[in-house]
Amino acid sequence: MKTLLTLACLALSTAAAHAQTDDLTAALPHRSHPAGVVQQLNKPTQTTMLASFNIEDIECGKTTEAGEDETYVLLIYKFGGANGGTERVPSDDGHWDMNDGADDQNRHVKPGKVIGFNLEDGGSVDMIVQVMEEDGGDGRDFINFGNGVIAACGITNPYVLGGAALATVFSQFFHIQDTDDWIGSFSVHIERNGDQISWKYQPVARCIDPAGEMTNMSRGWVHLNGDGSDYGVTFSITNE
Repeated sequence: MKTLLTLACLALSTAAAHAQTDDLTAALPHRSHPAGVVQQLNKPTQTTMLASFNIEDIECGKTTEAGEDETYVLLIYKFGGANGGTERVPSDDGHWDMNDGADDQNRHVKPGKVIGFNLEDGGSVDMIVQVMEEDGGDGRDFINFGNGVIAACGITNPYVLGGAALATVFSQFFHIQDTDDWIGSFSVHIERNGDQISWKYQPVARCIDPAGEMTNMSRGWVHLNGDGSDYGVTFSITNE
């Protein structure tokens, strides 16, 4: 059974990184927002192109425990220059109540467009998409976690950060109170060349499908199984 899960994008910069901000990488401050609204996280100009990250479907095939999961997504992003940020979907303190019953109306959520990046020609953004479950945890730690991911990346980017490194950051910066909070993670790279937007993605942690990097597709799909769960995410990148 194929399940679907979509997410989107990626790591917070340090104070030193913010000092290097240019027009391409001038991120807006973090803010709460409703699901389904595209957030434009760097300044648009007459020459930028908007690349939107769309979560088409999140499907719960099995919850992490008996009863509902309180599911949310962290998007940790870093531009090709220096800065980036962390967003939580559906909102700073929100989640989706999800269940795994075959006829349960909470088996699927379809957030749609959740985040957007205004890219200059030659610009790029790298992201880690982290699917979480809030039961017993403290979702307010996500900003510190995003900062920790950026710091762990050093001079590289979130797309190539491995699962072991991510797990180390998770244990240091995300103060959860049980073990049912990390469903799985994948990374996405988006870049603009002329009037074309290209993208690729790969598994990072607690992801059993795909097994490696995926390119040249119209939409992506990941199969996540952290803490005994079974989730699928379908997502896409569109340009406007």
